[in-house]
Amino acid sequence: NLWKFNYDDVSSFGDVSLLNTSWIDASSGRSQNSNFSSSGIKIKGQNIIIRDESVVLMQNQSNNIVGEIKLDAVDSIRISKVKIDPVPIIPGGLISETVGNAEGSNIRLDAPKVSLLEGGSIIARTFGPYKAGDIFVSSSDKLELVGASVNDIPPVLSNISNIASNIGRTGTIN
Repeated sequence: NLWKFNYDDVSSFGDVSLLNTSWIDASSGRSQNSNFSSSGIKIKGQNIIIRDESVVLMQNQSNNIVGEIKLDAVDSIRISKVKIDPVPIIPGGLISETVGNAEGSNIRLDAPKVSLLEGGSIIARTFGPYKAGDIFVSSSDKLELVGASVNDIPPVLSNISNIASNIGRTGTIN
């Protein structure tokens, strides 16, 4: 909630890249005395590239409704896993999770071309009784899901998934 930027007067945007296991994490948290809530993650650029097991994460651990993950690109959004760490399985891509007492964050992508390659993932999931976030992908030209992360055992397929564990409910994929 402390970082808020105003782009109203910006006429053009550069590329935004997350590489080499970079993380953007705006998860809400729970402390002993209060709940911390997040207003979300919004990324805007000419092209948005997320690769090398990099992750944009929003995990709701609180009792509050939290903001969403939103990517808005003028030309393209490209998400690819490309495993670089030989041990852990990191799910490169966009992840919304709820483990608290409220619904999960929505994920929104808007670009003429959206590509999930080599195991790139968009995942909304719940680990409790609350609904996972919804996933919205708006692509006027091309939406492609191609390939798998060949260095993982088992390989991770490029995917858009909405998952409910236990007694929770999935969101929608639009």
